[in-house]
Amino acid sequence: MKKKFVTLFLTAALAVSMITGCGGDEAEPAAAAGTETEEPAEEVEEEAEEETADSSSSTGDFSLLDVDENMVDVGAYGTDSDGIELVFTMFTGPDSNKYVSLFGFDNNNNNGYVICGQYESSTEKDEDGDEWTYFDVSDVYSGQHFNLGVFERPETEQIAFFDKEGNVVEGKFLTNAETINYMGSAVALLSGDADTDSSDSASDVKYVDGFYANNGSGDDFMIFFYESSDGDVAYVNDGTTEAFAEYTVEKAQLDDGTEYLVVTVGNVQLGYYEEGDDIYMISEDGDVYAAGRLSEEEAEALHSVVTEQ
Repeated sequence: MKKKFVTLFLTAALAVSMITGCGGDEAEPAAAAGTETEEPAEEVEEEAEEETADSSSSTGDFSLLDVDENMVDVGAYGTDSDGIELVFTMFTGPDSNKYVSLFGFDNNNNNGYVICGQYESSTEKDEDGDEWTYFDVSDVYSGQHFNLGVFERPETEQIAFFDKEGNVVEGKFLTNAETINYMGSAVALLSGDADTDSSDSASDVKYVDGFYANNGSGDDFMIFFYESSDGDVAYVNDGTTEAFAEYTVEKAQLDDGTEYLVVTVGNVQLGYYEEGDDIYMISEDGDVYAAGRLSEEEAEALHSVVTEQ
């Protein structure tokens, strides 16, 4: 099984379509970051230092799921000393305001935190002469202020940012599409209540159907469908990347004329069709694999096994 780039929590993502993001306040408060920071040692992109936003202005009412690839300015991924996956983002919201966010995913305990808000920025050089941009962010979920920092050297693909406690994390740049997938993960986390164990969440979301296939080379393909009074969502895993959010379905055809349905979640796509009692799944490259239908218990068990690989 290839290492998947996007980590999602199925149990936490039960109310994904009703959670408001940077423009709302329905999630539990995220803890504010400490003001003490380790001394940074890298440089920040010049464009970032000029971006400021009045933290007291209206944020509008939108979800992180409303942010698309064209709105992302910077995305970075790293892990801290405890193995917590961290994603730092700068983006322009649907309300045209600038936002900074930090997502923390604790895969061992199936929880984490989401911090997001408008900011005021400043720049400083460290003792090595590297220039950092510091953000005083007004968190929309807690109403508190926290400090973040980032440096960028796109020409050498170097980036570092602060974790929630202000410690420096060496990271790598994300593509805009990868950043959007992580935002979907953050919404899933919010729906399970930020900074709390996702097993405490409750929802009316119901498992509808699910399919699974393997290409014989260690790649797992999965599509799980869920429905609720607030909208339908799907979990899709294409063998390298997974996503869980609202989805679209389109018709397509194989070279032999066989029609099938393409399920798209974020930038992850998988197809499937049924022929009598037989089920087949189609990769984005058009490869066809025999598949099986899964019960809810089988889907949850399979997802747990795959995410541990």
